[in-house]
Amino acid sequence: MTDVQHLIDNVILHKDFKAEDLQGVNLARELKKLDTFESSLKGQGWKKGSVKISVPCPKKKVAKSEAVEFEIEGLLYQDLTTVIKNACQDETTIGSFHTTPFKEMWKPSDNASPVRLYGEAYMSDEMINTYEEVQNVPPRPDYPDVENVVVELAPYSDTTMLAQFGTAFLWPVYIYFGNLSKYIRSQPSSHAAHHMAYFPSLPDSFSNWYWETFGTVPSEATITHCKQELIQALWLLILSAPDFVQVYQYGIFICFADQVIHHVFPRFFAYMADYPEKVLLACIRNLGTCPCPRCLIKKKYLPGLGTRVDIQQRAKLRTCDQRYQDKIETTQKIIYENGYVVNSKAVNRVIGSESFTPTRSAFISALSQFGLNFFSLFVVDLMHKFKLGVWKGVFTHLIQILYTQGAEVIAEFDRR
Repeated sequence: MTDVQHLIDNVILHKDFKAEDLQGVNLARELKKLDTFESSLKGQGWKKGSVKISVPCPKKKVAKSEAVEFEIEGLLYQDLTTVIKNACQDETTIGSFHTTPFKEMWKPSDNASPVRLYGEAYMSDEMINTYEEVQNVPPRPDYPDVENVVVELAPYSDTTMLAQFGTAFLWPVYIYFGNLSKYIRSQPSSHAAHHMAYFPSLPDSFSNWYWETFGTVPSEATITHCKQELIQALWLLILSAPDFVQVYQYGIFICFADQVIHHVFPRFFAYMADYPEKVLLACIRNLGTCPCPRCLIKKKYLPGLGTRVDIQQRAKLRTCDQRYQDKIETTQKIIYENGYVVNSKAVNRVIGSESFTPTRSAFISALSQFGLNFFSLFVVDLMHKFKLGVWKGVFTHLIQILYTQGAEVIAEFDRR
């Protein structure tokens, strides 16, 4: 009743409200559109799916393939191949879509040596090297003169709260393309972010289901493990599509918006997320002994940031080698076949020194066979790590120093 009165007082009776704007509005028809919203998404290439995750229970000894599974429904997603085609055929950005990487040089003066500039993804060594690799793919007889190009995929995901109170939120996943300038990608009006999926979360009913199934409540460690299993299952559903795996390996011929056909090879170059989400994606422990998703630096060495010793510590990078995959396989056997809890000493002895968790990454399962080191995708998060982290801490410290110098210094600081 309060909402209806608010509608009358603040909308219909407002001086700027125009009754003629409601001409032709059929409320029943509009409500029906809301009811059929899901079907309209399917008409736009969206799919609805569900995934199942294996759920461990202490002292329940069973092979993982035979473990009890919990189904999570409500996944809305698009085929990644379709998203790539739409981006390449986007008329609004085709004039700025770089299919050939290059190096940009600057000469401060006529006598000075040229200095290489870094500022865009399509100027990076990784992009240039990957572009040179795909040039070795022989042309097909039906497309003899088509250029082989690399499309840089940069997923971005972050849970978004929908209200200041309550737990309602969305978990959207976008795909950015490094072939576009960062200045274009950062403009909302350019529509450079392509919606790819809306992930569901582990539902509140999971604890009740766990109690009914195993006769006990799940521990915090078990719930955290299932959350990691969920996000990997969601990504695996998207990455393991037969058409995308084939496109990733052999490429796909796409006629761009400028009517030029290219042999496109999609490659993942970065995954943008805040630290809590990186922890879920990289299958590592939150602020564990080795808290970084890219390297194996110990947490006790973090205060040495910027020193020579720090650079040496960070040189040991995480890799998706067979040793790592064997460790994950071993821990899963310990949990399921031997009935240990997910954070037991037996599990920690295998993966605790590197802060891994007993969950296999979807990117490793689907794409490691093509040489992708998934851990290298986690780039520095400038907003959270620098602007809200390092720089904010330094700035706060400087202000504290000023306060020790008296009110006159603070007044001068405020004036400036």
